Amino acid sequence: RDFPCEDLSAANCIDAHFVDGKTYRLAIAVNGLIPGPTLIVNEGQEVIINVENRLASEGISVHWHGMHQINTPWMDGVGLVTQCPINPQSSFRYSFKATPSGTFWYHSHTGAQRTDGLFGALIIRENSSREETIRQELNRFGIGQFEDLPNQHTLTLLDWQQEASLDLFTQLSTSGFYTDIPIGQVPNPADTPYDETKSYDGSGVGSVPYFSGIINGLGRHIDVSYIQTR
Repeated sequence: RDFPCEDLSAANCIDAHFVDGKTYRLAIAVNGLIPGPTLIVNEGQEVIINVENRLASEGISVHWHGMHQINTPWMDGVGLVTQCPINPQSSFRYSFKATPSGTFWYHSHTGAQRTDGLFGALIIRENSSREETIRQELNRFGIGQFEDLPNQHTLTLLDWQQEASLDLFTQLSTSGFYTDIPIGQVPNPADTPYDETKSYDGSGVGSVPYFSGIINGLGRHIDVSYIQTR
């Protein structure tokens, strides 16, 4: 069915439909999408991407993960290292050569914006000679017809929390996590902080409670109810 929020121009967008279908929280989208749109270019092609920051108060930068950036290190997109962050209501043009070929991704390299939704897939398709080499290798193993359709066969995953990543980072760096009090409530000395999440073999996973380690809530779970996850 149609949702009022699937059109960014809709004035009656009042219902929140986020990626897990359960939480309402701040997020960052790329062209209205989480994950951002999959970018597919050819190996050796000059890539030109205009990035406009429409956030209200945060600077951003975009790192093109896996790109060697030979002769263009200033296009690597690491905020406060290879460039100044793109200020709110400002834009920046990235220009670099697409190399090497393969399946990569792009993501924010400023603050905790990556886990708030500012990321997406980056596919560099092989040049004709490289593609022919791949086909010959596949034929050696009895794989005949092969059609590369990254626009249909690309799966992008993200850790998703109930709270904005910056809020989560602040808790982790200061008071810690308290699963027995409501989110946002200041703990008192009588409250017991959450220790750590453990896997089935007893090894430590991290200090953040989680509900599912698989996809869309399907798979193995530990004994932490969803409402208590972060």
